[in-house]
Amino acid sequence: MAGDKLIGAVRWAGLAIILSASAAAAGPQAPSPANEAPASAAAPSNASAQSPAAAASPTPASDEGGPFDHLKATDIAVAFLTLGLLIVAGIQAGIYFRQAKIMADALRATAEANNAASRSAKIAEDALNHAQLVSETELRAYVHVGALVTKFDDEGLPVEVQTEIRNYGRTPALNVTFWQGTGVYDIGLSTAADAPMHAFHEPQGSIPLSRSVLPPNGPSVMVSPVGPILAHAVPRWQSGQAAAYAWGEIVYDDCFGQRHFTAFRYFTSAGHSAAGAMSACSSGNIAR
Repeated sequence: MAGDKLIGAVRWAGLAIILSASAAAAGPQAPSPANEAPASAAAPSNASAQSPAAAASPTPASDEGGPFDHLKATDIAVAFLTLGLLIVAGIQAGIYFRQAKIMADALRATAEANNAASRSAKIAEDALNHAQLVSETELRAYVHVGALVTKFDDEGLPVEVQTEIRNYGRTPALNVTFWQGTGVYDIGLSTAADAPMHAFHEPQGSIPLSRSVLPPNGPSVMVSPVGPILAHAVPRWQSGQAAAYAWGEIVYDDCFGQRHFTAFRYFTSAGHSAAGAMSACSSGNIAR
């Protein structure tokens, strides 16, 4: 790092200053005692040669030193080195602070990128799930009632109901089960939808569908006899006050492993349709 290199350079420079100052403070070496002896011996003759006036004259006092004269060169060098180190430490602290801010910004940017990636992944997952749902919705099997037709005897009384179920989807319907019940109830056509619900349950001995797989657009027809009509119900049937009903349930699986259920309820009465076609009641028809 640039800060570490700068600190190293300042330290080496300070060390060089200390060494130089130490060398300057040491100065030249003091003379040996042997060299000093002649000078000291010659001192008395010189002193005796001096005139009385010269001997009597006082020695001038030395000038007083400055406030920093007592400091050694090494002390000054160390002071400058310490100041330099403080300056470098401040610079390094600024560099570290800048680096910490850059790292914090990078971490924040990374977190935001991760959040954006998570949101994108969630959007992609939702889009994939939606596409899969749309695909399954478009391709799965749809089994519903195609047509119900009532057959009459010579007296015009209903004797059987032919029920066609059909797969209107694009893939086969699997594990298909189907039951149907029929009956004549003393209910006028105006209140046909108000037939008691307990009447429309799976009857004893109902005929189940033997075909367990229904291909796309594949029909299957069930024929169910209409139970014997009681004597008192015949005139009401003939007058339109009683109606013949056919009801049942279809349960099947689509190729995506989902189970579905279709319930139906149809009716007809004397004179309702010459061909015996039955119409859906306003309630009792459910598909899910």
